Amino acid sequence: MSSMILSLQDILGLGSLLQGLWILSPVILHRAISDATGNCLSPGNNIRYLFLLKYPECAFKTWATKYGSLFSIWMGT
Repeated sequence: MSSMILSLQDILGLGSLLQGLWILSPVILHRAISDATGNCLSPGNNIRYLFLLKYPECAFKTWATKYGSLFSIWMGT
């Protein structure tokens, strides 16, 4: 039974692994997802959720001003 209990070091190691996968996930998924002509998704970060607070349209307006009138967002689930 005592072998089922995780130590603090194991929990921190697992947390670090999950955080690393979360950070690298856009790099892997953007290359894996493409359309019929082979175009991959544009690069982006995975902290975009932090910018989409109560009024996400404000963030979209700011992004449209910065990047132009046409941009795509891949949110994933």
